Amino acid sequence: MSESSAERRKAWLAICLAVNLGFLAAFKYHNFFIDSASIGLRAIGFDIDFAHLNWILPVGISFYTFQCLGYSIDVYRRKIEAVRDPIVFLSFVSFFPQLVAGPVERARKLVPQFQKASEFDLVAAKQAIIRILWGLFKKMVIADRVAVIVNSGYEDPSALNEVTASLVIFLFAIQLYCDFSGYCDIAIGLARLMGFQLTENFRRPLISTSLQSLWKRWHVTIHTWFRDYIYCYLPRKRTGIRIAANILIMFGISGLWHGPTWNFVLWGVLNGVFLLTVDPYVFRPLSRHSSVPAKILAAVLASLLVYLSLVFFRGETWSQSIGVLSGLGSWSFPWTDPAAAKASILVLGLAGWEVAFAALFILLLLFVEILQETKHRLVQNFFRGMGYKRWAAAFVLSITIFFFGFYDDRVGLVKLRTAPKDFDHNRDFQYQEF
Repeated sequence: MSESSAERRKAWLAICLAVNLGFLAAFKYHNFFIDSASIGLRAIGFDIDFAHLNWILPVGISFYTFQCLGYSIDVYRRKIEAVRDPIVFLSFVSFFPQLVAGPVERARKLVPQFQKASEFDLVAAKQAIIRILWGLFKKMVIADRVAVIVNSGYEDPSALNEVTASLVIFLFAIQLYCDFSGYCDIAIGLARLMGFQLTENFRRPLISTSLQSLWKRWHVTIHTWFRDYIYCYLPRKRTGIRIAANILIMFGISGLWHGPTWNFVLWGVLNGVFLLTVDPYVFRPLSRHSSVPAKILAAVLASLLVYLSLVFFRGETWSQSIGVLSGLGSWSFPWTDPAAAKASILVLGLAGWEVAFAALFILLLLFVEILQETKHRLVQNFFRGMGYKRWAAAFVLSITIFFFGFYDDRVGLVKLRTAPKDFDHNRDFQYQEF
């Protein structure tokens, strides 16, 4: 390859990166950057206010931007051939099932699927329909239901006691997982019905026994994207300090990708610190232990750290996150009085029977995921042979979605009367865009 050809390739790559990152910075991060700059300038004595851009954030901009970036870099590195057909390229960038919530696909996997005809696969269709229903169950029945409690808790952190703060923190982790993985299940199922295979984005992270295992199972496509296109190209000196710095940089960028606030950055850096310090000396040795209690202890402790870090992920401000964590130190022990414990939970917006069903559905979720993790043959046989098992599962999921894909407003109204007028307990938060 001639020197002029290499220079042209670098120039085109620079243009692609500048355009894609420029759009992302303008639409998603402009206000964050100028606000941070203003705070920094005020700290040294300069009071400057920059203009804000109140643009509407395009749906799914993080996903298709990263797909375009990965495509451009892979073409530059000659890992794939450039796509000459504009229809194929635009289909790859804007494939609607995974446009809003992922998974983030690589061109070398998805583009060839647009270039050839696919035949109808009956077994795949059965799996796709069940998967769509399972995704709807996780999103509508579990995530939307527990969101009422989580939103109420974060709306007024000062009202939380130790029990309700613990419940809000735990349920947000469940909400986030069911919301995001539910969307991905629906996307993967819809794509499979049309003959396309998308990458698995979640591999049962709730039952991970170490942080390293969890991050290999959670939002798989974006973390492998950061690994392949950022981490592997940071300075690679084989020293402990350099490796630790690279991991913290990658997790910090990952946090910023999820949302343009310092809370997200702090969440990412915290998880990087946990991965470097606690995980190799506590969780991984326990997870490799032969005894089942040691593995369960590792899973519980790892989950505890992740759940606590997610307080900064969910909190809209630093003070809100600290307020929720402060509830853990109230030491009021309301569970010694069942009536008081029940009353403190019901104030968060759901009736007692709704809380009971939410607990039942979460246990069902964990049971199914443990089966998927440990009983592979049972899962495979479910989609083969006589169809009564699948019909029964589809019927039960459909009925559950129909009857429990909502919550009772009558209890929530008590809480909402004291909330700001613009408070919406079902509103979507920034994490749903990533």
